[in-house]
Amino acid sequence: MPTADRRRDRAASAPRRTVRILQPTGARRAAIVSLLIVGAAALALFLVWRAWRTDVPLEPRQRSLSDVELTWRCTGGHTFPAAGQTGSRTCIYCGQEAFNITNYVCPSHGSFEVAVRFVQEGTVFKPGFVRLAGRDWLPAAEELRCPRCGVALEHRREDPLAAGRKKSGG
Repeated sequence: MPTADRRRDRAASAPRRTVRILQPTGARRAAIVSLLIVGAAALALFLVWRAWRTDVPLEPRQRSLSDVELTWRCTGGHTFPAAGQTGSRTCIYCGQEAFNITNYVCPSHGSFEVAVRFVQEGTVFKPGFVRLAGRDWLPAAEELRCPRCGVALEHRREDPLAAGRKKSGG
């Protein structure tokens, strides 16, 4: 076993030293300083952004009347869809005057078709005048009354999904 003796001899001949492993303080200090600089820069950018920012709330874009497709009926009885507008429009079939139509409901006598003329107040379009068939135009603020019993009519807002529910059985 000459090899085991050689190992022992080498180990005995080499002086043993205790080695202390120190963490390099220069690299640690540089990392901390870099993080502080990045944090200070982020804080400064945030403060500059906050100072220059206006606190005016964003208002959603209002659709105009021409953005909405409405149902129109002419005096000749033709019904057609077209973009909304104030006043009347010309019928695409016969050229007669046509008005936007909607439905009002009497609890006793059912639905009545009502012609509507829109008016513009500032940037908002509102129903200005309404008329039952064969009657005079009334301001929209006045109550429409049933032509049969005189009860106030209620405006029926149609659900655009109602047709889909009927088809699907739900």
